[in-house]
Amino acid sequence: MTHGAKLGGHAAEARDRARRVDPAEVEDVIMGCAHPEGATGHTSARQIAIRAGCPVTTAGVTVNRYCSSGLQTIAIAAQRVMVDKVRSSSRAASKSISCVQNEMNKHMAHDENGRAA
Repeated sequence: MTHGAKLGGHAAEARDRARRVDPAEVEDVIMGCAHPEGATGHTSARQIAIRAGCPVTTAGVTVNRYCSSGLQTIAIAAQRVMVDKVRSSSRAASKSISCVQNEMNKHMAHDENGRAA
């Protein structure tokens, strides 16, 4: 019952720490999400970047390719490195499958103050 952005933030932070990457060096966060309209979506890439400790200047984009969202993020990140000369990007897929069923998990779409999660 953990929000996808929270899971993704922990994973991105741990990965960057293991690779000894300063979150301030990450220029772009590209996250795949099979159901961004649901509770685990709502600009999850941006939320994950912030939760992983990246500065607010770090860009974020959420990609929806359903089952191949994670693969698409790798392709986009590789293109950004080759063409745009981005030095460091973070890419992955983030889902909390228990949160995909939007009708059943409406509590995940808002935080304890009623704001969108």
